[in-house]
Amino acid sequence: AGRSALVALVTVGVSVVVGSMGAYAIARFRAGGTLTRFGMLAEQVLPPAVLVFPFLTMAYALRLTDTLIPVIFAHLSFVLPVVTW
Repeated sequence: AGRSALVALVTVGVSVVVGSMGAYAIARFRAGGTLTRFGMLAEQVLPPAVLVFPFLTMAYALRLTDTLIPVIFAHLSFVLPVVTW
């Protein structure tokens, strides 16, 4: 339960900070933001299984398979576009 809580807290903290700054930047500077908005929504269309293999490959390449860092990055990749939107 402790590891899950740690992953959740780090994911929420990073996504709120980074997502709010990204949302502010997109809302404030309207010039050329349509491609960025489309990219954030396009990530939501992909099934999660498509993104699992690149994360697994990166975790093996960086020797991070026994840590929580790949799990946190995987959660952030799904949560951050929603927070930014």
